[in-house]
Amino acid sequence: MLNVIGIGELLWDFLPEGKKLGGAPCNFIYHAHQQVAKGMVLSAVGDDELGREIMEELMQKNLFTALIHVNNNPANTVDVRLSQACILVESIMKTIYI
Repeated sequence: MLNVIGIGELLWDFLPEGKKLGGAPCNFIYHAHQQVAKGMVLSAVGDDELGREIMEELMQKNLFTALIHVNNNPANTVDVRLSQACILVESIMKTIYI
């Protein structure tokens, strides 16, 4: 089995239809894991409710979480609002550092 590591942020995308796990490394690893790879993410999450939910969701998807550092900052979030013409990202909360 091929080992694939995604490096970067994990976050929650707050979309009009609800909260979705996001971040490019997470999306890439999830899809690689669905094919033939053991997916791993090298990142950090906050030691808060949203950060714990990120870890729980990754474990439910059978993704390797040992390379994820848990720190005292809040989890990253992105608030997304949709209009007829475009996607507007209203705010990005970034406080996690690896």
